[in-house]
Amino acid sequence: MSRKTYALISILLITAVLASLFFFTDARSFLSSIMSDRFDRELNENPYVFYRHYFNELNENEKLAYINIYNKIGNFPERIEIPQLSEAELDRVFKAIRYDNPDLIYIGNTCQMLAVSGRYYFIPLYSMGKDEAKAKLQELKAKIESVVSSMPEGLDEYSKELYLHDYLVANCTYVDKEGADTAYSALIKGEAICSGYANAMQLLLSKAGIKSTIITGVATDDQGHPQSHMWNIVYIDGRPYHLDATWNDPVPDTKGNVRHMYFNVNDSYIAVSHSDFNISIPCNDIADNYYKRQGQSFDRYDDGTRARITLKLKENIEQGKMQTELRFENEKAFSAAVSSLLNKGEIYDILRSVNTEHGINISTNAIKYSLNERLMIMVIIAEDKAS
Repeated sequence: MSRKTYALISILLITAVLASLFFFTDARSFLSSIMSDRFDRELNENPYVFYRHYFNELNENEKLAYINIYNKIGNFPERIEIPQLSEAELDRVFKAIRYDNPDLIYIGNTCQMLAVSGRYYFIPLYSMGKDEAKAKLQELKAKIESVVSSMPEGLDEYSKELYLHDYLVANCTYVDKEGADTAYSALIKGEAICSGYANAMQLLLSKAGIKSTIITGVATDDQGHPQSHMWNIVYIDGRPYHLDATWNDPVPDTKGNVRHMYFNVNDSYIAVSHSDFNISIPCNDIADNYYKRQGQSFDRYDDGTRARITLKLKENIEQGKMQTELRFENEKAFSAAVSSLLNKGEIYDILRSVNTEHGINISTNAIKYSLNERLMIMVIIAEDKAS
């Protein structure tokens, strides 16, 4: 055998060794890439969830586990093989699956990992049987289709979000009971806790083509009582905002009563009551905040403010909205508005002006109102004269 032949064989052997080393080194990355491509294709076929924030935050090993669980859990297996995970990694994967996929209403609140002869399995806990889950999912998806298809045509993203938010809040009541943590409970039963509101909101927004995700933290009420909480981050025209449908639903509730105190707010605004976020998505914009978009945000209280309030009351009442929310951007403006409108009775002058100048027939003898001093919000509740 010639030296050239030996040299060629040596080169081929070295190349083969290097190639095998490359294969084994990058096999997991290669497999992850293939599975992720398949996963992306499957995502495009799911009209109810198209953005998965938590999946994108996982490491490669966690993503492999997530993909395998997601692909198989709909068949209700007793166990699903996954890569070896630490306890912390398993917790991240499980939360990612639950937070990214609010349509998986049959997954319980806990899971386990089982090791058998060097292989590892995800052991799910189901909250219902396969047949019940199938029936409820069909019911839920039909409801989502109905709500989203009922939106007027030509709405921008903000208006779509507002429509879906107002539908959910108007048709759901906060009820702390078993099973009230799902989108099914919120949209079909009309009863939910915070996670039910957030899951339903995410599904409605996703079906409407609006990107959103779940965020958890601690919410502290006006009496200083903290509690674990869940709400949404929604992207409008590419900008992220906090959206808390639960805290926009007044308690005690009356049918159709909707508020917008936590509709597209930024980090500094929501920090008044919400803290300890589980994810970091900076929300710094206010362009699509409800009060800004509706022209109901004021940085002062003067004659111009009174004229704008008169016009907003008239517009809202003509649209059948007897509640008008007013947000003041600083304590000076808020205090002046409370003093003038409520303590000095200027609101009655405004109501009389609405009646005489705009042909509206509302009571000018008495009004209802509510104040949120932390957020500097005043809600004026007009009443028909007949009532």
